[in-house]
Amino acid sequence: MRVLPRDSPVQVALRSDPDEAKRLADELPDESWGAQARLEVAGQTQDKERLVRAADDFARFGPDAHGELQIARAFAEVTSLEVV
Repeated sequence: MRVLPRDSPVQVALRSDPDEAKRLADELPDESWGAQARLEVAGQTQDKERLVRAADDFARFGPDAHGELQIARAFAEVTSLEVV
């Protein structure tokens, strides 16, 4: 599930400039949807440290089952990145 529309500046930047996407995601509001978007950006850019921070941040909003799954996948991804 994508939180931001396909044509949002963050999504556009993900396709061409991952560092810009990270910067834009960091500027999103400190709300559940912003935290979820930061988690998605961190996962798509495979930034391990950012992924852990974003998962922790999103968890503090008490997300629904889909959000909890995203958080679990993030921690699983970090573990697999460390193993490789």
